[in-house]
Amino acid sequence: MDRREDIHQLLVRYINNDISEEAFQMLLQYLSMEEHEAQLKEWIRNEMHRGEPDHDNLPEELQQLFGRLDQKLFERIDNTVKVVPEVKQVSKRRTYRRWMAAAGGVLIVVLVTGLAMLYKHVGGWGKSHPAASKTNDISPGGNRAFLAIGNGKRLELDSNQSAVLVQGTALRYEDGSLITSLETGSDTAGQVPESVVLSTPPGGQYRISLPDGTNVWVNAASSIRFTGAKRTVELNGEAYFEVAKNPDMPFVVQSGKQELAVLGTRFNVSAYPEDKKVVTTLVEGSVKITPEPGREPRMLVPGQQSVLNLNGGDFSVRKVDVNYYTSWKDGLFVFNRLPVQAILPQIERWYNVQFKCPASMGRVLMWGTVSRNVMLSEILEVLTLNTDLKFSLQGKTVLVSQKTQMN
Repeated sequence: MDRREDIHQLLVRYINNDISEEAFQMLLQYLSMEEHEAQLKEWIRNEMHRGEPDHDNLPEELQQLFGRLDQKLFERIDNTVKVVPEVKQVSKRRTYRRWMAAAGGVLIVVLVTGLAMLYKHVGGWGKSHPAASKTNDISPGGNRAFLAIGNGKRLELDSNQSAVLVQGTALRYEDGSLITSLETGSDTAGQVPESVVLSTPPGGQYRISLPDGTNVWVNAASSIRFTGAKRTVELNGEAYFEVAKNPDMPFVVQSGKQELAVLGTRFNVSAYPEDKKVVTTLVEGSVKITPEPGREPRMLVPGQQSVLNLNGGDFSVRKVDVNYYTSWKDGLFVFNRLPVQAILPQIERWYNVQFKCPASMGRVLMWGTVSRNVMLSEILEVLTLNTDLKFSLQGKTVLVSQKTQMN
């Protein structure tokens, strides 16, 4: 058996959850070598042409398998990206058998290959991927945000810092350095002025610690407004909350028509206006959601997600893997077997670009986990490798087209 056949067997052993640490390191090293890219593409094409699973009707065990693959890979790739928390273990033999039956033999080489390429760029084996050195490329987002205070003062926050702390009437960075004083006169002494808004541009994110100790991670193209010591905030866009407990004063998040009330918990809210829905994902504790004024509130328990359709007012609750919806704050894109059309807006906001897609673009499903700390070209290369689409970057616009043939 030649070297290429050996590596192909290692891929199969990896998916079958039957690979040693030594063999796994050998696999990753092989994947990191650019001269093997053509062979890897051939393997992927051959495996994917065997059939495509019905992703909308996959068994629960298959979902658990995908979660374990994410975790297993990240546990062994140092600290380049954060580990996806462990999911419940099931019989690997039974899981693999059901997965093979459902997926028609499709190997999840997508995940392995994509991450191997990204690992090279963010500090793995020292050799940068050529895509990262292209002059026509776009860097990932970072710590960028603005503060609007009261009725006019606007400040750009330091991109070398990552968080703002509201301490009395002062705004400070985490290292203690003063940003500005909020005190405007004797009538407001010791209090935060009328309102403070933290906003992030496309390609920005920031964390803010509110007066009550609540921490809020604000995603790209989003804003959060708070007033004084009140535990009420207005959210536009997406944010992850770790709410400080206060049994006597609920913490309220207003987003679109929805109002959410908690005493102390962790959750994520996505309410981008262009999405025309408010998605709330509960990690810990409980939340009470009032979809619209006058409607009956609903309680969520950990692991549940509610979706409010802002067009028709439909409101639904389902059980989800919360890691798929909160990992952005840990520097990850997690694609939970999502259509490419649902993935592109996330990339647009983080890299501050716009995708132009053909009207006839089919529904192409993706899965896997990649770092948000890589160049745009790296992300586009992963998408190109694993879909029948190709991407051309022109300034801040990414043109999407169908491949005429597999390259």
